[in-house]
Amino acid sequence: MLHLPFDNNLSDVTGRGNNGSGVGGPTFVSDGKLGQALRYVTTTLGNTSGGPVTASSYVSLGTRPDLLFSSNVNFSVAFWTRMPDIIGTPDEGDLPWLTDTTNSTFGVGFTFSPGYKLGGWGYSVFDVTGNGIGAYGEAHTLDDFTWHHLCYVIDRVNGNTIYLDGRIGNFTNQANPSGPIGDIDWPVQPRACIGQDPTGGYTEPGTADIDDLGVWRKALTSAEVAAIYLAAQSNSISFVGAPITLSSTRSGNNLILNWNAGMLQSADTVTGPYSNVTPTPPYTAPTTGPRKFYRVKL
Repeated sequence: MLHLPFDNNLSDVTGRGNNGSGVGGPTFVSDGKLGQALRYVTTTLGNTSGGPVTASSYVSLGTRPDLLFSSNVNFSVAFWTRMPDIIGTPDEGDLPWLTDTTNSTFGVGFTFSPGYKLGGWGYSVFDVTGNGIGAYGEAHTLDDFTWHHLCYVIDRVNGNTIYLDGRIGNFTNQANPSGPIGDIDWPVQPRACIGQDPTGGYTEPGTADIDDLGVWRKALTSAEVAAIYLAAQSNSISFVGAPITLSSTRSGNNLILNWNAGMLQSADTVTGPYSNVTPTPPYTAPTTGPRKFYRVKL
């Protein structure tokens, strides 16, 4: 549903138009994991937590339907990140990689960020009543200024799984929900951001590089996560095309089509020509009438 390669631009290459907008002049570095990568920075007065923001560069994604997950939508977030080598010095806080939560972790919405002053990963997903889940991964697994892959799989039924470099990551502590997590979207629709919170004023200094960010409205399987990681690690290839699915279920005289990225297209013959139908699933196709062929195109 979203794929930002960060190759000198903030364009979403899925065709769904979820492009980012730079705020404060985020930059691109030439030595990304796959081509170029995005670098964001926030500094505060005295460079201490809690001080006023003196400079902040980040990316706003705006309010996107594809990033609204309500109370029943599974979703996955994957990206490569490179954090400063800060072992032995005061570790950075939880300036988020991706969030729609004010003040980063453990507020209403979703947050994917470093674990607070731990040098590892963290995340939280909380509903509008304050019920939710969050965890910090093992310390000092990311703060070595080398590229690491993270994938967060948020599964409403089977539980959440976090993958670090293609394998299930361990965590040091976790806050558990008191019951099923409800609607995680604010009544006033949130504005998702990369490298800051939606206000642009989260007073936690930090910086990181991020590359090849993807978001899916499904729970990726372990095989899909491994494929994304190995494609980049072994072959320097992005995940474009690899984990895209098109499925159908029958409902009376109709087929209900669902897909996880790209534009649904149809044609009267298998060889085409194909024309766009809709970028947004699901799509209802009648089983009666002229024969139709469907495909998904990025």
